[in-house]
Amino acid sequence: MNMTIDFGILSLIPAVVTILAAVMTHRVALALFLGIVAGAFTIKHAAIGAGFSACLQYLKLSFTDVERLKIAFFIVLVGGLLEIISRSGAYERFSEAISVKLDSARKTRVATFLLSLCVFFDDYANVLICGASMRTMCPKHRISPALLAYIVDQTAVVVSVVLISTWAGFEASLLVSSAEPLGVKLGSSALFLGSFPYHAVTFFGLFLAGLTAWSGRWIGARLDDGSSASSAHASIQPKEETHLRHLLVPLGSLVLLAILGLLGFTLRNVLNSWNEGLTLISVFSDLPTVDILNAAVMISILSAIVLFRRDSVLDWTDIRRGMFKGVKSMVSTGLVILLAKGLSAVSTDLGTGVWLTSLLGDKLSPAMVPVATMFVSFLITVATGFSWSSMAIVMPIGFQMAMSTGGKSFIPLVAGAVISGSIAGGLMIPYSDTTVITAAGFGISPLYHAKTQALQILPLVPVAALSLWLIGSGWGILASYILPGLFLVAIHAFFSRPAA
Repeated sequence: MNMTIDFGILSLIPAVVTILAAVMTHRVALALFLGIVAGAFTIKHAAIGAGFSACLQYLKLSFTDVERLKIAFFIVLVGGLLEIISRSGAYERFSEAISVKLDSARKTRVATFLLSLCVFFDDYANVLICGASMRTMCPKHRISPALLAYIVDQTAVVVSVVLISTWAGFEASLLVSSAEPLGVKLGSSALFLGSFPYHAVTFFGLFLAGLTAWSGRWIGARLDDGSSASSAHASIQPKEETHLRHLLVPLGSLVLLAILGLLGFTLRNVLNSWNEGLTLISVFSDLPTVDILNAAVMISILSAIVLFRRDSVLDWTDIRRGMFKGVKSMVSTGLVILLAKGLSAVSTDLGTGVWLTSLLGDKLSPAMVPVATMFVSFLITVATGFSWSSMAIVMPIGFQMAMSTGGKSFIPLVAGAVISGSIAGGLMIPYSDTTVITAAGFGISPLYHAKTQALQILPLVPVAALSLWLIGSGWGILASYILPGLFLVAIHAFFSRPAA
């Protein structure tokens, strides 16, 4: 595709079209398709034939991306698994069991928050497992599923600061590849751990999610009271043969197999790279995470089928219909994951990231460099719909700015700022991967999920910016978090209201 023309402000057309179409049609997959079309015709200067050809190329790119196809496959399989569990009535048995302990709305919200913290190894698995496990509690305590979806979506970003996670290898490799051309010879471990204290959006977001879970108040939109949040499976009454194991065995095996798979391949990488020296890249960068998740979910489905048939909970017709319905319900989610690739590619070819970054110029003070890179990363994520793409675009440029203004010591700070901006942007839009998957897990639409939590996420951006500016100005880490943290508490105190 054409990478030489400077499209300037026109490079924002795909993002603008996508956002407007999503709001107007409530169909995120259609909105992404229209964004790709708009971007393709912009690149080809509205020429009909060339624009149509470019559209086909971007769509082909979307539907031939092997990694995203695997992710979509995982999502639709999880949909089938969740539906056959639903048909067994196991969700109701689970709800009956945990309602003894989770006998209040506060306990349910806090338990959701803690459960999401525990599933730290992968954000996709996190939001789907937590959604399947906790959404049945919404009607009992009149909690909106959108509130729990926010808590889980926000808490799942813990994956960005955990070593044994699907993000660790990507972050480490990106940090090294961005630092090496500048003559910075720090290892992947040093760069990853060095940036750890500066993931401002992650830490402030976790704090706000925990505060919201405890208080039941948020800054977001007014929600329903949860009375209609039972989802499709809530009306299915469990049979006498249905027991708690019919939920715990399938979902438990999914979690356990995923963790064991990740640990197994991590150990393999440790052994293979032992003589050459262990680094985060050598240990975590090539973990076949999606393959592990797909294997885990297929084994979980088989274990569920065997268990349901052995205990006469479901017959073959119920299993077949349940799998078909569950897979069908996740098709639109899978389409969004695939089409987001095309939107990211068309935005890259239009030079959206480069243009936004160029607006900063070279006149920024050292303290403003991390703030500016965070905002650019945020905007590029909104434009492309994918956090990792904005990191890949902004990180090298951010490192160059850090070296020219604050020196080598500013690189970890800028790295944390870039990652913070990408996370905030992903939480704000209805077509990011985690927004779509979280919404699917809780049985709500991605647009509703994004709209309701937008005001809750938005304060994190200026609060994180203030924290990064203070650090860049020479303040200590503790003070740079406490003062903005108090500001965030004040915002919550003055502007929050009961979520339902």
